[in-house]
Amino acid sequence: MKNIGKAIMIVAVILIASIAIFLITFNKPVESRYVTIKFSYQPSDHHLPAFIMLSKKWIESEAAKLGYNVTIIEKSFPSGPPQVERFLAGDIDVMYVGATPAISAVAKYLEAKQSSRSVPRAIIVAIAQYHGSALVVNPELNYTSPKSLIGKVIATYPPGSIQHTIMISWLKNNGLKPGDLGDPNVNVYIKPVSGPQEQIELLSTRKVDAIFAPSPTPEICEIKNIGKIVTSSGDMVLDHPCCVLAISREFYEKYPDLARLLVKLHVKAEKYIAENTVEAIEIGALKLSELWGYNITFTRYVLMKTFTDNKTKIIFNPDPSKAEEGLIMFVNAMYNIGSIKVKPEINDLLNKSIYEEAVKETL
Repeated sequence: MKNIGKAIMIVAVILIASIAIFLITFNKPVESRYVTIKFSYQPSDHHLPAFIMLSKKWIESEAAKLGYNVTIIEKSFPSGPPQVERFLAGDIDVMYVGATPAISAVAKYLEAKQSSRSVPRAIIVAIAQYHGSALVVNPELNYTSPKSLIGKVIATYPPGSIQHTIMISWLKNNGLKPGDLGDPNVNVYIKPVSGPQEQIELLSTRKVDAIFAPSPTPEICEIKNIGKIVTSSGDMVLDHPCCVLAISREFYEKYPDLARLLVKLHVKAEKYIAENTVEAIEIGALKLSELWGYNITFTRYVLMKTFTDNKTKIIFNPDPSKAEEGLIMFVNAMYNIGSIKVKPEINDLLNKSIYEEAVKETL
């Protein structure tokens, strides 16, 4: 009996020790990994998913569950080309940016690779939205067709941007000759500008005849009675992707779980726009009011009108597989007009596996 009691005592001690070791090993607090994410966007409702996830601090709270202590440094750019310049300089990890600037970044990576130079590589991991830009003309201009633009000056974003690529290609496809101011061989003059506020200033002072811009710039022009929308990018190029969510390959390789999380939150934000449109508009209005310097009442009205009238035909859809044809169309257009020297293939541009893995999980 003494031996049995002794054995029971030993077993009990071993069991208690095992439980203690288990609790210490598996219930100890997760040590946080400190990560800074350099996160960029532009002052447009195209990037509303970014504004939602940033406003609600989804990234920080969900990353904490993975053991990360995340600090986000936000950077706003007036258009895509200067945004990509900073990306290629290593100053950006995550960017909401036009598809064509992202294509340009990939093309420059491939070009650098050919000459054994090293630059960051962009990976498109999701789509932000389709369409979303419009041609806005002076209210006195009698626009009936693209030929109404002969001899006119159009202000749009810099070469390499979605707007510049679509405008040049669309004019050429309609038999026109777009080019620089003062060039005797062109009949429609293109004036590249830094961003939307410069476009509004130029159109309001009649220094240009038209602008081609992403929303909400066209709506602002109509509300201020300085321009009228005559056609949208969705009419110019059917079903074209516009902005994308892109990350650096270096960020993905270092933090693959955070990359998947960003895509999951992007999908969640797009769903939020569809299911909570009024709240999404309010979040967008607060952010764009800050970025544009307009009062919140005016900005809220602009976004309400943008979403209600939808003259730019914007569509939010995050699935990158649906954008493949449109991305290759942009690659060919950019190559043909000289915006890129190397033509990326679809696998150079897209990493669909990150999106596919992310959407398998629900938040």
